[in-house]
Amino acid sequence: MKAPQRLTRVALMAPLTGVMVPIESVPDPVFAEKMVGDGVSIDPVSDELLAPLAGKITQLHRAAHAVTVTGESGIEVLIHIGLDTVMLRGEGFTPLVSEGDTVATGQPLIRFDPLFVGAKAVSLLTQMVIANGELVTRYEPATGIVLQRGAFRDGVRGGLRIGAHVCCKIIVHDRVPRGRLFTQKEYANLLGLPIDARLYAAGALLT
Repeated sequence: MKAPQRLTRVALMAPLTGVMVPIESVPDPVFAEKMVGDGVSIDPVSDELLAPLAGKITQLHRAAHAVTVTGESGIEVLIHIGLDTVMLRGEGFTPLVSEGDTVATGQPLIRFDPLFVGAKAVSLLTQMVIANGELVTRYEPATGIVLQRGAFRDGVRGGLRIGAHVCCKIIVHDRVPRGRLFTQKEYANLLGLPIDARLYAAGALLT
C-alpha cells in the first residue's frame, strides 16, 4: 500500500508593501499568460525585497532584479522586480544575499532604487510566481493592500483595513504518479471545505 499523499498549506508573506494587481493584467505576456508560473503581482511602495518564506536561495540573477527561494516543501518561488529590468544590468539593484544562502521569512533579499528603476523600466510591478506549479493544488491570492513585515501592524483604522502581511496562500502536494485520485473527504479536508454534493463525486484528480 502506498503512503498517503502529504499536503501542506503554505502562506507566502508579502515581499513588498504595495497594492495587489491581478497577474493576468500585467503588461508582459511572460507573466500575464503565466509562462513562468502562476502567482501574484504587486505595485510596490517599498524599496527592499523580503523573503516570502523560509528556504534556500537557489537562483539569484546576475542583474540582481530576480531571485528564487526554494522552500522546505519544495516549491520554487520566483520574485521578479519590475518589467524589463534585466536591461538595467544590475544598475539600481543591490543584492543582499548570495546563491546557496539559507534565509528566514522576512529576511531582506534585494534593495533597489525605486526612483531610478521606475524611470528606466517599463514598470515597477513586481511578480511573485511559483516556478514549479505542478506541486500547487490551489492558489488563494490576497487583494487590496499588502504589507511586508515591519511596515505596519495589521488592524483596522477608521473602519478601513490597512492591509495584511500574507500575500498568497497555496496548498502544496508531493510529487505523485499521474492519475492519483483523492476521495471526496480527502479533497474537502485539503481545501478546508465542507463535504457536500458540490464536490466531485468520484474524487479530485491532481496531475
